[in-house]
Amino acid sequence: MIYKALIRSKTDYGSILLKNAKTNHLNMIQTKLNTAIKLSIGGFKSSPIESIRNIANEIPPNLRREKLLLLYCARTKRNINNPAIKVINAYIQEAVKENIKINNILERKPYNFPPWNTTFNVNLFLTKFKKENTMPSIYKKMLNNKLQEYPNSVHTDASKTNDGVGLAMIINNLSIAYKLPPQASIFTAEAMAIYKAVKYLHTEYANHQTKCIILSDSLSNLIAITNTRNQTDITKLIQEETFIAENKNIHIHFVWIPGHIGIPGNEMADQEAHNAITSSLTATINSITFADAKNEIKLHSNNKWHSHWRKLSTKLNIIKNNINPWKNPELSRKEETIINRLRIGHTHLTHSYLMSKDDPPLCDSCNVLLTVNHIITECQKYSQYRNQYHISEQICQALGPNPQDVKNLILFLKKTELFSYSKDLMFGANKVLYKEKKRSTSDEIIGANLK
Repeated sequence: MIYKALIRSKTDYGSILLKNAKTNHLNMIQTKLNTAIKLSIGGFKSSPIESIRNIANEIPPNLRREKLLLLYCARTKRNINNPAIKVINAYIQEAVKENIKINNILERKPYNFPPWNTTFNVNLFLTKFKKENTMPSIYKKMLNNKLQEYPNSVHTDASKTNDGVGLAMIINNLSIAYKLPPQASIFTAEAMAIYKAVKYLHTEYANHQTKCIILSDSLSNLIAITNTRNQTDITKLIQEETFIAENKNIHIHFVWIPGHIGIPGNEMADQEAHNAITSSLTATINSITFADAKNEIKLHSNNKWHSHWRKLSTKLNIIKNNINPWKNPELSRKEETIINRLRIGHTHLTHSYLMSKDDPPLCDSCNVLLTVNHIITECQKYSQYRNQYHISEQICQALGPNPQDVKNLILFLKKTELFSYSKDLMFGANKVLYKEKKRSTSDEIIGANLK
């Protein structure tokens, strides 16, 4: 957290301008970042920086700069009056070549209603009744009582599968369906269905005073409609359209209903939304939200990092073939540092010879090369304790993310006295370095005084 707040944040500022910077200039920044990440996880000096980043769940700097640039382009694209659009068009075209489509983001305009004193009629009464404890007939009865108050009702729903994204609304047995780009989230699809329903009611009853009800099983979207201070782009469109309709005496009431309990309108909307995905006759709304674009950019960056990681051949690759974060719950800083070093495969015990330029160390019991893998899974000296603490013979499991395996490993290290030895080695080198630096500084001061 300290690294991200105090160090990375400074290098992120203005990093979108470094796309065409020289390599040696970028290395000046990258070296500082590498040192900071290594210190944050307690990595040994010789640890490969790619392994350090993986343990810290920190994307490589070049991919992070690319990600921040694409996010900037996506944010800028929301405002068509932003003069920077002329500059970012080239980057957007490059992104399209890599199948990142951020040129169809919904525009965000200034409010057309006063958000500080505007409220919307959203009824979440049915949420008080837990689905697992309530019979469908009870929901239907309460809903029918509510529907009698409103002459016009609309059911909305959406569906997202591997084939695409669809949405539908049912108005008095009339079905209207649309498709969305595959990048769209289910939240966006549900919100777009509600928006289209409001738009339809606003247009259909433009010259009539009437009361309408929109029924949706998307609780997150209905809660979002009540928020007028920090809403998403698509939610803002719903609020604006509802506000305009309200000024024309078209009173729209939003109601949450539970899905998949046999409510006819909801079931029909769900089926139509699913059918819309594969139908060639369904109209397409070629728009996504900034949140969708943000998720797409993040996924793209992580996929590139994952692909790069799988091509490496570090010791960490043997036990961790992905970039997903491994958490170390309930571990002290010292314990976490030791676990990180063991996973990376570089410790003072096994790799200090690189600093001292000596020969690689040999195991005094087995007379083979001393490695983390040998100590944890092979060395005969510790076989009794491995059995006692159920340490796996497979290094990928012994050093894996399972919390119980991590606890067993800590107990094993403490029992064999490798834990205390690791702590001494871990901080001993830094203490010696500090003493030498302090001594040299004192010598300089004494020399200056003698002069």
